[in-house]
Amino acid sequence: MVAVRVGAQAGPFSPLRIAFVIATLDQAGAEKQLALLASNLPREEFKPHVLALHRGGHFEAALREAGIPVHVIGKRRKFDLGTFRRLRALLRAIDPDVIHSWMFTANAHVRLLHDGRRRPWIVTTERGQKELKTPWQRWLDRRLVRRTSGVVVNGRALAEDARAAGFAAERIAIIPNGIESTAPQCRSSGQKSGDDFRIAFVGRLSPEKRVDVLIEAARQLAQAGLAVKLDLMGDGPERPALERHVARTAVGSRICFRGHQPDAASLLPDYDAFWLASDFEGTSNSLLEAMAAGLAVVASAIPANSDVIRAGETGLLFPAGDPAALAAVTRRLIDDPELAARLGRQAAASVQGSYALESMIASHVALFRSLAGGPGLRV
Repeated sequence: MVAVRVGAQAGPFSPLRIAFVIATLDQAGAEKQLALLASNLPREEFKPHVLALHRGGHFEAALREAGIPVHVIGKRRKFDLGTFRRLRALLRAIDPDVIHSWMFTANAHVRLLHDGRRRPWIVTTERGQKELKTPWQRWLDRRLVRRTSGVVVNGRALAEDARAAGFAAERIAIIPNGIESTAPQCRSSGQKSGDDFRIAFVGRLSPEKRVDVLIEAARQLAQAGLAVKLDLMGDGPERPALERHVARTAVGSRICFRGHQPDAASLLPDYDAFWLASDFEGTSNSLLEAMAAGLAVVASAIPANSDVIRAGETGLLFPAGDPAALAAVTRRLIDDPELAARLGRQAAASVQGSYALESMIASHVALFRSLAGGPGLRV
């Protein structure tokens, strides 16, 4: 089916123009989802453009290689009138049918420029829970709801946040993240004698990720005489303090800061388990990638993680902020390799079924088609 461009002058069967707007194209979860979506939209039906407010980044080259125009605006300050002027000019030149903005900075900019009551229709995307926003950001979000045709979230917790911000249920689309299909590694049902039990974390080293909980749980397991090794892949503002803390522990050699890894997903099959201790967040790409790799995953029992993991079937959960509980749950995996292997197999099957990239693309295609008929979001 080829969409009809609403209000366009280019004829009845021109592709719908979609302007994706985001702060950067750095290597992070939301940016990856945007790049996957833009690159995989059917070109006979959609013409995507990507606009980065601050800078390009890791995904810029791949998008250009896929034939997608990328426009870097060069925002330099928190409030930059030049950014509004350049963004307005670019959007006028692109003449999009739909503006699909991602995360607070982009969501605010496009809605301050357009009233959302006529083409281009504005769809925002939220990937972080409201706790990550300041009070004034939450206030501005509420004021700008009336300029928004709809909001895309990737889980039930974020849908609740959207309702609290003022979105009617029919303007909220829950579209799970899409993970590229990969065959999970066939994992052994037992560890070789003398091998470490290797645990991975992938993510930003920021306060809400509670990497301190991971470190303390690893310390407790090591002090109990278990041969565990924790690799922390990622960077962020907490890294210096966390490194100093680890250096003071007696088991520092068991914990390794590996920094940012450009292709962390490809490294995951080398591990035995994956940890995630966040106090709050949206759906974690890293968690999904670990499950797709066939790892046994242990995550904090927050709504976003509970949406992904069926406790005891596709992974294990522990009370957020409780390193002793994390250590105890992980010890079950160390003591019972068959359990770890079974959880990993079932996790991979779950992700392939519920978080397939093709499903994410199809849901957005349906959303964009619905907007071609007017401002309501009907998916």
